[in-house]
Amino acid sequence: MAVPDFRLPTRLRGFVRALVPVVCGAGSEAHADDLIADAERFLAAMPAHFRVGLLAGMVAVEQSARLDPRNLGRPFSRLAPHAAARHWAGWWHGPGPVHQLARGLRMVVAFCYYELPKVKADMGYRPEDWIASAAKRRLEAWGPEIAKAEAAVLARDPLRPAPAPHAHPHPHPHGDHDHDHPHPHEHAHAGH
Repeated sequence: MAVPDFRLPTRLRGFVRALVPVVCGAGSEAHADDLIADAERFLAAMPAHFRVGLLAGMVAVEQSARLDPRNLGRPFSRLAPHAAARHWAGWWHGPGPVHQLARGLRMVVAFCYYELPKVKADMGYRPEDWIASAAKRRLEAWGPEIAKAEAAVLARDPLRPAPAPHAHPHPHPHGDHDHDHPHPHEHAHAGH
């Protein structure tokens, strides 16, 4: 169940903003605001336990940067790009659960980034054009076969007999009436 109006806490918005160029490359930070809005919608749609796990992971990556003496006590969101990349690499190449957490965070950021309309346009990614072109090519190459298969699918089932032409479309609610045997109500009234 989606959480209505889910918003990342301010500190975690800063974390996501700092993670965008590390995961998506230089220049991607220009799309950070749109990405954060999409990430909030994406996280809101996740099951609560998964969302809570990712939020806890964000806090862990954000705050663990303070433990590296080279970062002078700064959290991930306040690191220079090269220091942020170095810290992220430690998580990405870390042991099992650490790496899995980094994969989950990267998945959210990368998915939201590459779904942004502006990013798709910049990459020249227009699936609608390709779909229309492929459909046209397939119809030109396989049109008769497609029409034949469609006709076969829509044809009457050969194993089912056709309805009799004299069959009544709506059967009587008491079943078929045999006119040789009067209806029970007719017997009751016959003696009167």
